[in-house]
Amino acid sequence: MTVRLVPFAIAAALLAVLVGCDRQDSSQPVQGSESTPPSTGQTGDHPQVSVSTASGGAAATSAAPDYAALEQVRDPARILRFLGDALADRRWNDAARAWGEAGSASAATLQERFAAGAPITLTFGQGETEGAAGSLYYSVPYTLRRSDGSAETGTITLRRVNNVPGATPASLRWHVASMEPGSAQ
Repeated sequence: MTVRLVPFAIAAALLAVLVGCDRQDSSQPVQGSESTPPSTGQTGDHPQVSVSTASGGAAATSAAPDYAALEQVRDPARILRFLGDALADRRWNDAARAWGEAGSASAATLQERFAAGAPITLTFGQGETEGAAGSLYYSVPYTLRRSDGSAETGTITLRRVNNVPGATPASLRWHVASMEPGSAQ
């Protein structure tokens, strides 16, 4: 009888290891292409990590865009880096691809919202992953600084379906669900 149970015990242990591999580590801040270490909180703000920056009078050109970020399911911070770089580089179509399961924001809408005061710098604080009703949500405080000196703070939330039966490949990928401004400075 014991010999028959051994394969089931091994299968159960293997399943437990595989399930553990899909968990997110949200204790690390988002690191970007031009990242700075998190602040020590001396200003009272959330820790900031630069994801995308632009300098001078024109938008900075990042290294080749990380289009693979749009297809992956493990690292929500990677979508934030992609989005930040696309917005800073004024690649509106690319930024729209990171929005919603099927790129639900239009390039024109994003250009209208983010082009004024460009170039921009988008920074993110510590992220938190939560699960609800078959989905995972990754919420992060952000600060958007414009070259004219204005700034917007708020929360950006990414979402993906959590490996439920019948999920489409698009729903399994991390995507921007919302970017809600909290205040303008």
